[in-house]
Amino acid sequence: MPGSRIFSLPQSPSDLPEAIQTPPYSQFRKNPEQNVIVIDNGSQRCRAGWASLESPSLNFPNMVAKYRERKTNVPFVLVGHDIASAGQFQNAKSAMESGMVVSSELMEYVFDYIFLKLGLDGDRIQHPVVLTEPLINTGYSRRITSELMFESYGVQELTYGVDSLFSYYANMGSLAEPGIVVSGGNYSTTVIPVSDGRGWTEHAKRLSYGGYQMSEYLLKLVQHKYPSFPHKVTPKQAETLTHRHVRFSLDYQAELREMATDPWKLDEKTHVIQFPFTPLNERAVEDLQVREQRKAANAKRLQEMAAQQREKKIQQKEELLGELRTLKEERTLMTKTQFTERLKTMGLQTEAELDKTVKETEDSIRQSRNRQLGIQEPPEDKEKPVLDLLDIPDDKLTEEQIKTKRRQRIMKSAWEFRERIRKEKEEGRAREEELQRKDAEERARDPQKWLEKVRRKRKVIVDKIRTKLRRKTQLADRRSAESKQRMRNIAALASEDLGVKRRRKGQDDTFGANDDDWSVYREISKADDSEEDEQTAMDLANLDELLSRHDPHFVYEDVYADDSGNFTNTILHRLAHGGGHRTTIAFSSNDDDRPTPPTYDFENPEHVSQLHLNVERIRVPEVIFQPTIVGLDQAGLVEVIADMLKQRGHGSAQRILVTGGLSRIPFFRERLNQDLRAVLPVNTAINVRAATDPLLDPWKGAAKWVRDNGGGWGIRKMCFTKQQYEEWGGDYLQEHSFGNCWYGKSPMLP
Repeated sequence: MPGSRIFSLPQSPSDLPEAIQTPPYSQFRKNPEQNVIVIDNGSQRCRAGWASLESPSLNFPNMVAKYRERKTNVPFVLVGHDIASAGQFQNAKSAMESGMVVSSELMEYVFDYIFLKLGLDGDRIQHPVVLTEPLINTGYSRRITSELMFESYGVQELTYGVDSLFSYYANMGSLAEPGIVVSGGNYSTTVIPVSDGRGWTEHAKRLSYGGYQMSEYLLKLVQHKYPSFPHKVTPKQAETLTHRHVRFSLDYQAELREMATDPWKLDEKTHVIQFPFTPLNERAVEDLQVREQRKAANAKRLQEMAAQQREKKIQQKEELLGELRTLKEERTLMTKTQFTERLKTMGLQTEAELDKTVKETEDSIRQSRNRQLGIQEPPEDKEKPVLDLLDIPDDKLTEEQIKTKRRQRIMKSAWEFRERIRKEKEEGRAREEELQRKDAEERARDPQKWLEKVRRKRKVIVDKIRTKLRRKTQLADRRSAESKQRMRNIAALASEDLGVKRRRKGQDDTFGANDDDWSVYREISKADDSEEDEQTAMDLANLDELLSRHDPHFVYEDVYADDSGNFTNTILHRLAHGGGHRTTIAFSSNDDDRPTPPTYDFENPEHVSQLHLNVERIRVPEVIFQPTIVGLDQAGLVEVIADMLKQRGHGSAQRILVTGGLSRIPFFRERLNQDLRAVLPVNTAINVRAATDPLLDPWKGAAKWVRDNGGGWGIRKMCFTKQQYEEWGGDYLQEHSFGNCWYGKSPMLP
């Protein structure tokens, strides 16, 4: 498929990397109080390891699966990568909801897995533990974790820290200078100001939109876009599509307009997701060929319908001719007044106009019939009139001869005019034959270039026909701008009967105020251009015939039919299925070499099993900047940061860090930097920086914090002990530079 890219749907439920090999526990057994265990307890993945190392020893999906083996009826519990290996992903559950720990049982399985992998298989964990938690963690969630650590594992010292602040520390190295950390998490996007060596969590802001909401929104968009899609798109698949295919737009509205108006740009920006499908077998191929033949027959039927419409016009002219002839024959049976009234009912004024209309109608019918039969009308072969008196002076002629001379002068002018027309027709036929010869030579020399030339000719004719049909429709509507302008022109002509003084007095013209005036308008606009229309239709039919014989991709289109009900011509069809109607988008105004977007085949199982992601790729992440897209009554990310900078000073704009999983979406940093520059004062120094490793930086920052403070002994004052837990409860925490604030009743410290 030109332009758009086709991606296969991942077959495995998880494409996450394997866990890192853990070092032997013997390296950390000697000084348990000094060797700290750091656990980044994320909602998607859990990372754990020793603070003295540069990277976590464990990195696994934060999921637990419980199932019972069918043959032996033995219960099993799987954690992390073991779930996918055993094919039990459908039974996997998380201990968290909305990023908060809610299940102590599942969380205990995860901690068991961590400590066993690290080599800690004793009854008590003698090492201090540093745990990450989300911004403004609930007391209930912290109580579950503290209870497990102190009562189930016998941990003596425990401390909590906000994951995004640890990530900021890993990238910036300090909290001393003013800055802002933007964390795009799985369930929310948070903005925390940093200064004076701490993160000011009490002044932080939270947007209720993250990776989970993105996946959910993408799934809903796909379900609405493809209500009869043959495959079930699962939430896990929607999550994978979100991770791999969405991106931020640097100009959202402009890109939407570009997709709506330029099919090639839309095709370039579209990612096609190919779901599994069953190829057509030989029998199905034969059926497909039969259907193609049926399509060709339908195209031929449409051509016949167009011919029937032309035949209907000719019959209408013949009926009109019969009425005119009848009126002419009954002239002697009517009085002059009756005859004049009959003429007016037919839109005529005089008997001479009646004769002229009869002759014109006869000629029009004859020419239409000849064009239908492909008969070239022979030129009128009339003898040259006798013009013997034209060179004789009038004084040598009698009165009767002078009258004859005048008639001869008129006959000479008419004969010369006919001769001129005849010669022009002969020259036109000669030119047409020469053009046909050159056209055949060009087709043989360069078929592709010749096809493009014919397509352009056809497009010009199609545009001309559609413009005329559109104008005709507008003229039929009194309220249309075209009709009003025509009436103004008619009113201006009618106002010429007003005196100059009367117009100067400012009297308004009331022509067109009642329905009788519209009969005048209909009489004025009754010009018959059917011959030109027929010639245009014949030219279009000839080009259609050429393209049907020489262009294998040509699809016949009834230009005169109402196109409003053709779904393939709509932007909705192009967004959902790509390509579009061949005659609608197959031409470029610049005549470039861009390939034509492919035509969607509703009977092809490969096409039916495809998702076209285009607008969704930029609309899903755009909610962070425009929450109203999904009905969130919150300010966008740029407004939140701008308000925070207004309150805390623009100096923080020089150190803005974006971290978390959402920061991996392409163009997030560039879009944030661009929009902030648009709303902040001129010459404000702005530096938006992306985290080096958004997924591992929270763990690395926590480990760096432990090392910079001298290990377990150095962070002892930031931890709370089992004794404090038993005295003040599990939801209490020791406040420090990287942690949340304590909003409960302050305990009386000894």
